[in-house]
Amino acid sequence: MVKGPLLSLAGAARRYGIGDKSVKALLPTDITVEEGEFICVAGPSGSGKTTLLNLMGLLDLPTEGRVFIMGRDAGALSKGDRATLRRAVVGFVFQSLNLLPVLTARENVEYSLMVRKVGADERNDRAKKALASV
Repeated sequence: MVKGPLLSLAGAARRYGIGDKSVKALLPTDITVEEGEFICVAGPSGSGKTTLLNLMGLLDLPTEGRVFIMGRDAGALSKGDRATLRRAVVGFVFQSLNLLPVLTARENVEYSLMVRKVGADERNDRAKKALASV
């Protein structure tokens, strides 16, 4: 159980650029996500959805503001620590298929659990439940 929000963005913004030219990909944004909460991000093309998800998923860091996950400031974590936290806490469902073609559907579902060293019986049970729901 997490004390406080699972994820929060405090004025998190992101700019991309080279030299004098820069693009505001995400304006300062405040979001709080509690444990067990389900959120959906929607908007027109170019509105910053992917940038927002990259910040929320610890794939990128804000150029302004802060991102906290489980009370930890993502900007204060090393790249390796962010990767460890991402593996343990964050899940993405991408728009395009990113399945490993050499694995079965069940094995693809189990893959992230295997990386996190979840036991075979629990992996199998969780994969069966997940596949039964779709």
